[in-house]
Amino acid sequence: MKLANIQSLVAIKSYSGYLTIDEKTNSNLFFWFFPSQKTPEQDPVILWINQAPGYSSLQGIFVETGPFHVDSESTVTPRNFSWTKSHSMLYIDSPVGTGFSFTDSPEAYANGFDEDGAELCEALKQFFTIFKEFQDREFYLAGEDYAAVFIPSIIKTIEAENAKGGLKINLKGFMVGSPYMDSKQVHNAQTLYNFGLIDKKQKAIMDGQIEKAFKMIENGQAKEGEQLALSISYGPNSLLAKFTGFQDYSNALASKPRPEIAWRYF
Repeated sequence: MKLANIQSLVAIKSYSGYLTIDEKTNSNLFFWFFPSQKTPEQDPVILWINQAPGYSSLQGIFVETGPFHVDSESTVTPRNFSWTKSHSMLYIDSPVGTGFSFTDSPEAYANGFDEDGAELCEALKQFFTIFKEFQDREFYLAGEDYAAVFIPSIIKTIEAENAKGGLKINLKGFMVGSPYMDSKQVHNAQTLYNFGLIDKKQKAIMDGQIEKAFKMIENGQAKEGEQLALSISYGPNSLLAKFTGFQDYSNALASKPRPEIAWRYF
């Protein structure tokens, strides 16, 4: 694949297309694969997982680990510190219905991590069948945030499929940045207080709202509790923004999220 309007002195090889995971429902997962720019014949293959299921892999390609960078003006340039410089990177829009992935049947949409993991595992088996020269490379899963919850489910499915025989995925491990493990981990006023971003009175207000949100969720008011929790830490009108001026909860070094990812916070 060759992309237009990208000024680069180095040719970046890539392959893109669809992997049909269910012919009956015409369910297809979109993938974009970038062989390592260094030594693809020996460098590991990494599948990048973008946060929770439903996030398009294009975010990883153009904003995080891929070979391209897109700014707030939609200008695309080569990324100086891309993972593709030393690893073969695979990006898949998963599950079906995410990004460019599609199906002809609403019944094919995944209902939980197990079904999503099964879709990805089937896609990976097809990928390594098509790109058989990469079958013996070390394979890793990597991601950020909520991917820490999802990746173990994928690993469990891969290991179960490997045990059945046939094509085996050479799974070696996984890595997660800023892992999301528990909701209370995210909504923690103590951290803001420790950084000196809020005072004791503000901490008490945030603690009270956080406790209220979790009680609502525990009592079956999941939607209302989630909205209250989000209003504490995300967006220009959140308690975080009002007390500290920060609109980006994930970075203590930046008061506002980068323009190209700001949509996640509003």
